[in-house]
Amino acid sequence: MPTVFAELPKSEGCRLIDFTDVEIRPGFLPNTYIVIVSGTKPYLNMTVNLVPLVYIRQPEFWGIEVVGCLPGIGLPAEAPYTVSLPLDGVRGSEGIEIIGATQSRKLRVGCNVKDNLALNALVNLKEEPPGLCVHGSIIVYHNDDRVEVTKAAPQGINPAILILNVTVIEGKGPMKGTPRHFSYAEGGEPVKRYTHVSARYGDGDMKTVEVQVFG
Repeated sequence: MPTVFAELPKSEGCRLIDFTDVEIRPGFLPNTYIVIVSGTKPYLNMTVNLVPLVYIRQPEFWGIEVVGCLPGIGLPAEAPYTVSLPLDGVRGSEGIEIIGATQSRKLRVGCNVKDNLALNALVNLKEEPPGLCVHGSIIVYHNDDRVEVTKAAPQGINPAILILNVTVIEGKGPMKGTPRHFSYAEGGEPVKRYTHVSARYGDGDMKTVEVQVFG
């Protein structure tokens, strides 16, 4: 970051605070994302914000700090918080890193998860009723690992983007990195509205693909 900015005094009323959960959700437009962070703040009247770090070139993982600020005298009572930030312009070449007081978490965003997750989606309009089929594979590391796919609840802000949770249930077999196939199907008139499918897995990594239309 510029030397002049780095040498400015730090704020006395704001501090890094910890978080418990991080989630990435698709934005309203394709290939846009929102990060949602939640946790417990130590003061009832503390305001919490997500503050991206300043870089002179794009990093692999763009740091985003969880910052709590007090307007004056703090009311010492714990309270839950949830904050969000659109990731337009603050995505690293690989993803983002959420930074709290005592922990940090890196998450890959969008097409950067392609090495671990393959995904495709098709809507067949010639069927009656219309049907959506999603197929993919994810790298697992035990030969008896299982993969479960469920529809996320709640869904995101754009009803045209279907969000799926892909969960790897680890087994106890020998270690071996191999792709494991998974699928998801949904039928009925509502599938006609889907233009994209987003698969969320791991610690919040997400990949989005366009739905192919047949018929």
